[in-house]
Amino acid sequence: MGQKAGYYWSAHGHDHSFVETNGHFQTLDVPGAVSTLATTINNFGVVSGYYTDANHQQHGFVATPSH
Repeated sequence: MGQKAGYYWSAHGHDHSFVETNGHFQTLDVPGAVSTLATTINNFGVVSGYYTDANHQQHGFVATPSH
């Protein structure tokens, strides 16, 4: 399965993560976060990265794919 994970900056200056699978994009944002950055994806589609909350504190996350 051809998958990629990454992030992009919106026009409003916020970071958003995405997962791309065979040309189909899915946004991946941690609820309540002001910034979400996916940094890795494994062979099973599990994504990890970090996010920044409203208090400007950073936290790690792991997300499993939704099918």
